[in-house]
Amino acid sequence: MHFNPNTGEFENIPPRIKTFNADREVCFRGESVVLSWKVDNAQEVFITPIIGLISTLTEIEKGMATVYPTEDVTFTLTASDFAGNSTSQTVFIKVNYEPSIEIFCDKRKISIGETVSITWKVENARSFLVKTTNNTTLKELTFENSFQFTPQKTETIVFEAEGIFEGVSKIERITITVFHPISIISFNASRYFTVETKPITLTWEVENANKVIISGVGDVSNSNSVVINPSGRTIYTLKASNEFFSLSESIVIEYLPMPRIREIVLPQVPIANTSLYNFYGNYENTNAIIHNLFPKPIKSISKLLIVFPYLYNPFNKLFCFLKRKQSKLFGKIITQYSNYDIDIPNDDNIF
Repeated sequence: MHFNPNTGEFENIPPRIKTFNADREVCFRGESVVLSWKVDNAQEVFITPIIGLISTLTEIEKGMATVYPTEDVTFTLTASDFAGNSTSQTVFIKVNYEPSIEIFCDKRKISIGETVSITWKVENARSFLVKTTNNTTLKELTFENSFQFTPQKTETIVFEAEGIFEGVSKIERITITVFHPISIISFNASRYFTVETKPITLTWEVENANKVIISGVGDVSNSNSVVINPSGRTIYTLKASNEFFSLSESIVIEYLPMPRIREIVLPQVPIANTSLYNFYGNYENTNAIIHNLFPKPIKSISKLLIVFPYLYNPFNKLFCFLKRKQSKLFGKIITQYSNYDIDIPNDDNIF
């Protein structure tokens, strides 16, 4: 029923659906789809399923609605008037089911030789493949299955499902980390003896470890050498570990104190009084001392020493040299004249 303003009467013109469309005809499960329509001469618009009655006049003539189909569905729009006239139009939406994969793994970190049990459940797939990252096929299995796997190294397992509809697939991955026993190839020091302020370099090489600690140094996982300055005898222990294994090795650094000369003491020669003669020109009573120390042939020379004092100094040096060498020739003389003292300077350049 339609009111004609030109005649002022109601005319029996049935409703007309000008358009009824969807923005897509194929979607994935749960994906949004927008329906739109344009209708003339209708007092009601009803869309089934899901949407229901369109009540407002503006939406009756032209409207939009969003739906989220989870399965194949046909939407029907029915336009009607108060005279009982109606018309309908449909839109079919095909739901493309994306494959789903659920994976259950009893452990994802293992030590070498352990076996892993993997279980999975696949839906909406026409084929399913289990392979490693290097494309080695482990199994081509049914959609609900399981298998046991004993990797020898860390492996990433790929689960690939092809959807029911062409071009639709799903891929999931899990990584099984395999840990091997620790190996300490080397642990060395640049020196095993050191003194104060002298640094030492520790170097090491380990395999299959993700953490390395040296006692007294700390965590050195990201390096292979460190410089240390021990202050005493020290034992350095390197500990390498991973989630399943650990191994230690130690080295000892001996500490040698820095040598120090506290004092130098020279023994006094028990022969002559230092006040009588020394290296500084003191030669009092020189004649008497020379006569007592040497035999008669030399006594006459002593007079010359008295007359020429400057000749005494070389003789004094010679005497000191003989004393330093502990000559047997003068041993008795030194003992005989033990009541005398002589000052011997500590000068390596005397002779």
